[in-house]
Amino acid sequence: MYCSKCGTELPDGANFCWQCGLPQRGQDSSPSSESGYECCILEAEVGIVTGHVRAKVENAVIAERHFNPWTDRSTSARNQLAAELASRGWQPVTHDEYGCVVMMRRHKSSAP
Repeated sequence: MYCSKCGTELPDGANFCWQCGLPQRGQDSSPSSESGYECCILEAEVGIVTGHVRAKVENAVIAERHFNPWTDRSTSARNQLAAELASRGWQPVTHDEYGCVVMMRRHKSSAP
């Protein structure tokens, strides 16, 4: 289950999002609950030597960007990946507290 406002993954049956506080009652348990749309989640992982941002649709990686955590920020890598996805028809749905896109969607009819 994902929060419809900030995209945070929540335990099934959660009443509120622990990240942004949005009530979750009556929400579908998948991020693509709106018929006609598919959703992707942008996740950043930072290690000591390298970092990467992945866009996932139902746990399948559809795009990825690598970055050097010593010289780059995950926020810029995430924004670059979001721009790349936007050129493929994806639209931002939710952002985190830093203004980075965390969830995107596109109409299923525009999928390749």
